[in-house]
Amino acid sequence: MYKVLFAEDELLVRIGLQNAIKWSDYSMELVAQADDGGQAFELFQKIRPDVVITDIRMDVMDGHELIRKIREIDKECAILVISCIDDFEVIRRLVPLKINGYVLKATLNMEEINKLLQETREYLISIGRNGEDKPDNENFLEKRLKKYLLGEGSEPIWNENEKMKYLCKFSLKAEDRDKINDSAVKFINELLIHQFKEGVVLMFEKPVNFYIFLPLDNENLEKRVERVNELVESFLGIRLSYTNSVRQSREKIADWFTRHEKSGDDVNNSASWDNSIKTAIDYINANHGEQLSLAKVAGVAGVSPTYFSALFKKEIGKNYVEYLNEVRLKAVLKEFKVSDAKISFIAEKHGFPSQEYFSRYFKKVMGVSPAKWRRKNS
Repeated sequence: MYKVLFAEDELLVRIGLQNAIKWSDYSMELVAQADDGGQAFELFQKIRPDVVITDIRMDVMDGHELIRKIREIDKECAILVISCIDDFEVIRRLVPLKINGYVLKATLNMEEINKLLQETREYLISIGRNGEDKPDNENFLEKRLKKYLLGEGSEPIWNENEKMKYLCKFSLKAEDRDKINDSAVKFINELLIHQFKEGVVLMFEKPVNFYIFLPLDNENLEKRVERVNELVESFLGIRLSYTNSVRQSREKIADWFTRHEKSGDDVNNSASWDNSIKTAIDYINANHGEQLSLAKVAGVAGVSPTYFSALFKKEIGKNYVEYLNEVRLKAVLKEFKVSDAKISFIAEKHGFPSQEYFSRYFKKVMGVSPAKWRRKNS
């Protein structure tokens, strides 16, 4: 059943609608009522309803502020406004907050209310919200995200969604899968949740894989990854394999997850590379068109610029700038074959800082000018 919170300072309106609506017809249950915005927000935080019905004019906190605060926590719950205010400016302010309906008390009738509740139920179904219990349940988001990645329901929305840019994967090696029991698997899962509190940890059991979705600006990632393996090795006598990837601009979470699974270590070209270098290579490949300073990429990799520079040369066999230019050049050559855009535009698109720099570099590597190469190969 979908949980409904009703915030209304007029007692007669609350009682009237409470008794007139057959909530079960819409798979709904009226679980809480409030007579001011402050009380409504406290109740919202406690019960996390699927539907909020609210007035605009209320004491302590008005309806507009209440909705704004709710949207900071839950961007997809249905919000219906029942108000005596027929004011375009009030409605305009509500538009960015994505309310699901607005009805006036003066013209309110049960036909309109029933239609609105039916549309609300259809909306909740369409986003994959099934009305399961979730008050104070820290696993609710994990369950929703897991279902979504398995192809069930829509992409869940949560406060940190747009900030989730980094995906880590810990896996049991094939030779270790018969060495540990369910309690050991649970231990690993709880360990990861503790180590990566700012992220979302998912566990898939067949085969046993653990995924952590993290903000890009996470701290001491490399040290935490090693700490996890130290503890796992100490208690269980095994080490987990580890891969990672960076989310591309505007990439849907499911597409990102699929890309990571298909590429595995191939995206990093070598399973023997240090984890911070894998992170850097993945980030460079996904964002080569941006101005990527060594310091910025070192920060993404979670190490100091000095250490990163030396480690990159050791692992890759060439320095950072050489590798970055090679990635950019490959992208330019590929686009030269299919695009009629100006050379300067394509070069800038793929991260070369100036036409002069690009032309010098291109001729040095390819032996001819960009224009001559393009004429021969397009």
